[in-house]
Amino acid sequence: MSTPDPIQQAVLQGLARRAAAASGPLRTALEARQQPLTERLQPRPPTPAPKPRARPWAELAARLDSEMRPRPAPGAALAGARQLSLQRHLADLQAPLPEQLGPLNNEVLARRALQQLQALSPAYLQRLAAQLSTLAALAPLAAEPAPKPASAAVKPRSKAPAPRRR
Repeated sequence: MSTPDPIQQAVLQGLARRAAAASGPLRTALEARQQPLTERLQPRPPTPAPKPRARPWAELAARLDSEMRPRPAPGAALAGARQLSLQRHLADLQAPLPEQLGPLNNEVLARRALQQLQALSPAYLQRLAAQLSTLAALAPLAAEPAPKPASAAVKPRSKAPAPRRR
């Protein structure tokens, strides 16, 4: 506390007066009682502000970044996977076809077209292969029947009166 309140000051003054008038063990007891109160009311030197600590997670992340090797960009890994997929598809194109297929068979025609496309524009073939793989991944979703909306549910028939015979 920097400034003692008036009540604490009055208690200390009263103890000092009694201790001055007393003698022997009573004086010793009064001085022992007065000592901690006086120390508590003495102005204390200001404590230095604690140094701001860095956040522990930030320290750990900085340490890990400094110890780890540089990581490749996520796009590089994706491009590598696409390249492997394209190479697998191109290897399938080079595989021999069964001889019993005729020259106008769909598979034979598709392979010839893709081989010519590879010779003309490999970048376009890569893009086409990526689009085809995306469509192949979406094909199972298209095969599932769409859920019917609640309004299209079967409504019960109302009984209409039978036509009259004459």
